Amino acid sequence: MSPALRDLEQVLLESNLAHGGHPVLSMCVSHTVIALDDAGNRKPSKRKSTAQIDGLVALTMAIGVAPLQAKPIDIAALIA
Repeated sequence: MSPALRDLEQVLLESNLAHGGHPVLSMCVSHTVIALDDAGNRKPSKRKSTAQIDGLVALTMAIGVAPLQAKPIDIAALIA
């Protein structure tokens, strides 16, 4: 989770996330507490947070795996 959280922070710092002010995601972010585990990794803590944070956890995981996705193939270029 720590590398994904780092990537999410970078996206946020560069203002590259457009979520349109979604109220549920905003609520999840505002209630999130980041904790260190025994290995020194950072992660969102459901136990320490004051409300649901599932939206932020899902966003963090999506940002973390986004670079692993295959690039789209241009079918038109293959046919020509």
